[in-house]
Amino acid sequence: MGVPEEASRKRKATDTPEDGASSQLVIQFFNQKEEPVGCQFSVPKAISKAQLEQLLLQVLTDAAKGQEEELAALEGRRFSLSLGSSSSSSGSNASSASTEITETLGAAFAASDAKGAEEVLRVSFSPLAAFRVSPLTRCSSALPGHEEAILAAAFSPEGKRLATGGGDTSVRLWDLNTETPLQTLRGHSNWVLCVSWASHGQLFASSGMDGTVCIWDADAGALVGPPLKGHTQPVVSLAWQPLHLVSSEDVAAEAVADSPTADTTAVPAAKQEASQSGGKDDCEATRSNSSSNKNCKAKGKQLSAAAKGPPRPRTSSLWKTRLGFTLPSLLLASGSKDGTVRLWRVGQQQALRVLALHTQPVTQIKWSGGAEGYLISGSRDTTVKVWNPHKGTLVKELKGHAHWVNTLALNSDSVLRRGPFDPRGRTERPFTSFAEMKEAAQRQFDQFLKECGHEALLSGSDDSTLILRRIKGNGLFEEVGRMTGHQKLINCVCFSPDGLTIASGSFDKSIRLWKGATGQYLATLRGHVGPVYQLAWAADSRLLLSGSGDSTLKVWDVASRKLKHDLPGHADEVYAVDWSPTGTHAASGSKDRILRVWKH
Repeated sequence: MGVPEEASRKRKATDTPEDGASSQLVIQFFNQKEEPVGCQFSVPKAISKAQLEQLLLQVLTDAAKGQEEELAALEGRRFSLSLGSSSSSSGSNASSASTEITETLGAAFAASDAKGAEEVLRVSFSPLAAFRVSPLTRCSSALPGHEEAILAAAFSPEGKRLATGGGDTSVRLWDLNTETPLQTLRGHSNWVLCVSWASHGQLFASSGMDGTVCIWDADAGALVGPPLKGHTQPVVSLAWQPLHLVSSEDVAAEAVADSPTADTTAVPAAKQEASQSGGKDDCEATRSNSSSNKNCKAKGKQLSAAAKGPPRPRTSSLWKTRLGFTLPSLLLASGSKDGTVRLWRVGQQQALRVLALHTQPVTQIKWSGGAEGYLISGSRDTTVKVWNPHKGTLVKELKGHAHWVNTLALNSDSVLRRGPFDPRGRTERPFTSFAEMKEAAQRQFDQFLKECGHEALLSGSDDSTLILRRIKGNGLFEEVGRMTGHQKLINCVCFSPDGLTIASGSFDKSIRLWKGATGQYLATLRGHVGPVYQLAWAADSRLLLSGSGDSTLKVWDVASRKLKHDLPGHADEVYAVDWSPTGTHAASGSKDRILRVWKH
């Protein structure tokens, strides 16, 4: 295998003076769960990264004997390796500082703060993507159509379509194979601020300044029911229920709701806040553009819809896909500047839950993929709130920021976004049932948990700091670290798809890279001369795309921490950036009203 023979024995004594103890290091491999893997090995300082990977692969292969799926997953796998400063042999205490192994173990040892060769050195490993995304080098299409600035862009989970929203109130759908427009969709009366795809790829949602949420059938190019109303301020963030969390009870409930005898009475969203009884002291009016509109906030209680109101038309929440099988609807959450988070079921016009404990505008929401399925909201009230979306109860309030919480990210964002679809764009055969789609999504999420060990939550703030927390379940959120260094407000944060690296973009015109597990600072990427508005990772986690107020996009090589390609072309600020889940295309939308598609 090309691994020195010494590496196969624990603490092997050397035979020659020049190969004495000073030229040997004792290492212990650790996985992303901070668990030791295999035994300790004595290896030469000169051992290369490739040889260490081969040694690790041998250890993992030996441990997976008899498990065909595990062995197949290891075939040809590459790993990221980093050297901890020091650790006990039991690995009970992980080092907060680490040095990436890029050439030889000795070079990393010299650059680390390890005290001496007699220590048992911690070598942490993480699997790299089994495929490579080519860097973006050219603009393949400059597509007109929007009549005002493009404010939002999102690729479908399978990477074949792109949805955009703009200041002209329209939503547009684009075909990535031909790089041509598919549909122009109208349902909003003001700027479209957000577009988001359901992970099955059949529906996507849009929201905007008019306070409504529109759900679109991507194949038909039509609204699924009327726009969803209830918010009294702009809707700035959307989050879909992860596909693998749809339960059989949810599907059964929808089937009952769609039966001819089902009660199809819809509840006006405006009356939902009053549906839970409470005394006068339990409620307070919230500010809105309409002085007559009041949101009742029960102290320590969540508000849910149950009141009767005049019936409205509703559409079926079960429908046939173009593949010919029945697909149940997911839940959709919307966060608004009115300070509330609303929970909707596709095909029903009433909000199922109204979560109203924030005292300032909601800035972003996320839906975690763990068994608890937490709904998480960040707000200008400086807090992050964790909700049980099915009960409508507050699970945890996370404090720590001194100013507005602007942005949230989960290390599972990428795997939740693509749902059942292979990031390499390969599908052995079309899905034949929803159960197949759900199983594939569950399998990918389980693999993510196996590699990363847990979900993690990151928040970025106007106070120029980030806070990284580990989601441990049962309402426990462990603060891992507070990351400082940005000089101005943090506008965007995102984890790499493999969860190893965090990128943060700021109004200080810089991008900072951090370790995904610990929040340790890695590097600052400089080159933009305007604020960094958006970031997007390549599917293989090796490249990062940034969009800025300086009208450019930049592609960064994460391993070398250097600029890979500068992508000029836009005539004004770049507000929307996305990279397809398969890595083949990227898209950018600008104040210049042009959608640009980028390829290798």
